[in-house]
Parts: sequence; C-alpha cells; structure tokens
Amino acid sequence: MSAPAAASGIGLRRLQHLVLWVGNVERSVRFYCDVLGFEVGKRYPHAAFLRIPGSGDDHNLGLFEQPGLAAPDERSARMYHAA
Repeated sequence: MSAPAAASGIGLRRLQHLVLWVGNVERSVRFYCDVLGFEVGKRYPHAAFLRIPGSGDDHNLGLFEQPGLAAPDERSARMYHAA
C-alpha cells in the first residue's frame, strides 16, 4: 500500500533518504516545502531535515548549508549521500 500523497506541492509520495549540500538552507527549505510539498521535521541553524507529509520516516531529505558555495554548475551534483 502506498503512502498518502502530499497535501500540497507536486504530490511526492516516496523518497527513501537524500542529503544535499545547499548554498542557503532558508531558501532551499522554502523551495522544497512550497514547491515540492515537503514539511520541516527538524531545523538547525545551518541544516534542515524535511519529510514527505504522511511519511513514517524521521526525514526523507536533509539539507546542509555550505557557506560560500559557488553558483550551481550543471556539470556537478552537490549530493552528500543517498540511501
């Protein structure tokens, strides 16, 4: 049985575990919550752990701010890890 769809955003249902380096954690939290429908699980000064609404997981997406990060480069991903 699949998990319920997110109440807002694009209706993402499942993401096991993904952690990303981001240039600005506040901006990234707004994007993942407002556009993709995640909700904040835990928040720290330079990190956030987000989850899909209705998910039984502690978090599905971790965001870690890396101060001074250069603008995105299409040739590289800034993924810390996935499981």
